[in-house]
Formats: sequence, structure tokens, C-alpha cells
Amino acid sequence: MTRNAVLFAVGTLLAASAFDASAAPKPASGSDQLCSGFDKTLEGVWKDPSGHETLLFRLAKNADGSGCYAWLNAVSHWNIGSPGSVVLNSVSQTGSVWTTDNGTFAVMADTSDGTAIYERGGRKTKGKLF
Repeated sequence: MTRNAVLFAVGTLLAASAFDASAAPKPASGSDQLCSGFDKTLEGVWKDPSGHETLLFRLAKNADGSGCYAWLNAVSHWNIGSPGSVVLNSVSQTGSVWTTDNGTFAVMADTSDGTAIYERGGRKTKGKLF
């Protein structure tokens, strides 16, 4: 093996060990406080196009329909540098289906089958509830 081939192989192994796409995401420290204190809360994970669990989320609502959406970990390749949350004017629940649309993004979560969909700018991301 040539020196360049060995360096390439070592670099590839290091890169693969640094990024394990099959590893489950972990909530960032302090993210347990995001969207806390609401009457009802759902948690789940968004998946990348390959189906790998990538971004943890929380959707919460009060009886009056006010709510909150939080992302609980950083995902650099999705341009998410840190956890955060946004207060929502309206989170509705019809049976097992929760929905919200703040004009920038929409979230739908169905507690009967554990599915979730996030839509922004016409692009949809599928997820699952815990």
C-alpha cells in the first residue's frame, strides 16, 4: 500500500468513528427545561432522509391552545447549532392528532400510530413519537 493510500484509509476510519449515523441522538444539557410546564407534552425524534434518528423534539400545549416547540440537540449538518424553542400561539388537538402551523413551519403528530411530520418551505421531515 502506498503512503497516500494508508493515510486515506486511516482518515476514513477516523471520520467514520467520529460520525456514527446509527447512534441515537442525546438531548443536550439543559434541554429538559425547554417547553416544560405545559399541560400536555409529546416527545419524539426527526429522521434524516436515510431514516437515521437525528433531531430530538418536544411539542407541548396548554388547555387554552397555547404551546411550544423545542429542538433538543445540535445537528451541524442541519445547521442547528444548539437546542432552542419557540412559543406557539396555537397547538390544536383533534382526537389523537396534534397540529400547529406558525406560518414558518408546521408540525403534525399522531399519538395513535406514533408518527410525526415537520414541514418547512415545502420540505417534509418524518419522525416518530416516543
